[in-house]
Amino acid sequence: MKITIINFWNIWEPHFVTVLEIAEKHLLAGDTVEIIACCGKLPFCDANWEGSFKGCFHCVRKYVEGLGKLSGKVKLIPLGKLPKREIDKTVFLSKTWDKELLKKTSMEGFDVGYGVLSSFISKYRNPDISFIDKQDKIKEMLINSLDVYFRIYDYLEVANPDELYLFNGRYAYYRAAFRAARKLGLKTYCHERGCNIQHYCNHENVMPHDSDYFHTQMLNAWDEAVKKDKDAAFKIGASFYEERQKNIEQSWYSFTKTQHKNLLPVGWDEKKYNIVIYNSSEDEFEAVGTEWQHLLYTNQLVGIKKILDSVKEKDIAADIKIYLRMHPSLKEADPRYVASFYGLDYPFFEVIPPESSVD
Repeated sequence: MKITIINFWNIWEPHFVTVLEIAEKHLLAGDTVEIIACCGKLPFCDANWEGSFKGCFHCVRKYVEGLGKLSGKVKLIPLGKLPKREIDKTVFLSKTWDKELLKKTSMEGFDVGYGVLSSFISKYRNPDISFIDKQDKIKEMLINSLDVYFRIYDYLEVANPDELYLFNGRYAYYRAAFRAARKLGLKTYCHERGCNIQHYCNHENVMPHDSDYFHTQMLNAWDEAVKKDKDAAFKIGASFYEERQKNIEQSWYSFTKTQHKNLLPVGWDEKKYNIVIYNSSEDEFEAVGTEWQHLLYTNQLVGIKKILDSVKEKDIAADIKIYLRMHPSLKEADPRYVASFYGLDYPFFEVIPPESSVD
């Protein structure tokens, strides 16, 4: 078989190691393998936002080191060597971009706006990011993304690989490659982290964030496990939650390892009816697509405020204390996003910060 792997950056090492493993498996199976890589063509990317020479050098060096460890030869194809089309840049340069306009922007069946939005939100860790001071960067990434889309599409149309692999699929440049491959009807796998640090997943013809696909895969995996060994299935399922409760690192790190078991907030009052809300980071799913849009509330902040207003209106606040335990990953989020929750000013409400050691 002819295998094409698209890998634009290597700075996120676990994902590059996954690329090497995929390549090695196919080499051992007797397949021909090629990797399309940036090799410094992109002015900037998600892993090297400023487009520094040092970042590009580090990335290319990893290719040399990594490919040298494989058992066979892999053809490395620089993105800049792929056929280039002329792009009408005025379509992007003439507009003032915001989140809603990006969501509506598609070209040639490629949701280029969603891809760029996803990259920006992940960079700044803020689903409500302001784009007022980021217009030049947005326009540049929109143009770069469309360039990647056309280059990948035109190359794959001729090369016609049997299988194609790429990372994740939601970031701007990877989404461009994913949409190009799917438009051509190629069997396309999005690789991502798996059930733990020892595994990765290949998601066929979908991004890993596809909720319907993931739901089906989850039910199928459970049904198969139960048929094979019901007791073992329940034991493994329970261990997932038990290990997280014990701060055991299952993935790359444990979000709760700095929390102290059974530590309660200062001022905890056993006489009150204490309620805890556990929120999550919203940035990853904000720009995946329309399927992840909230049907009831626009976001978690609006939903929590509605709950607090309901308590206030029913005049039961004196007997209730509501805590918001912010997800530990939000300690790296945009401070303005985190501050929006601190702005909820209710006498019966308290925010437990992301970095808190409260259990």
